[in-house]
Amino acid sequence: MLSKGIKDEEKEQVDKALNQLLTWSYIPEEWQKQDREKFSLHLKQQLDYTLNELLAAENDDFKKHLNKKKFDFDLYEKLADLFQQIIDLETPAHQALLAEKIIFIYETAQEESKTFSFDLVQKISATQKYLSNS
Repeated sequence: MLSKGIKDEEKEQVDKALNQLLTWSYIPEEWQKQDREKFSLHLKQQLDYTLNELLAAENDDFKKHLNKKKFDFDLYEKLADLFQQIIDLETPAHQALLAEKIIFIYETAQEESKTFSFDLVQKISATQKYLSNS
């Protein structure tokens, strides 16, 4: 029972961190200079992955890691929404990699929710435009 409480605490901490990152405003001119590094550091603290490590990670390995952190539908969707918020700030090559990861995360959220979501389908569809740009 104690470990369940600890896992819930970890999940709540990740949720709080994602919510905080979602409220950040990013200035395109500052993204490559400093904001990307700060963003990446926050990811590393919460998910054990920097942005570059996440882009390079195999989807199955990444999903297993997030499952260990007790990610559920809401956390998967928030994480993908967060990446959606920064995708336009990335270089075109990174946009395509990030789009693949976002789509994977939204699809995982759809699986986790166990109910069909038109909202997730729309988000996936909106993200696919970055795949054709690469």
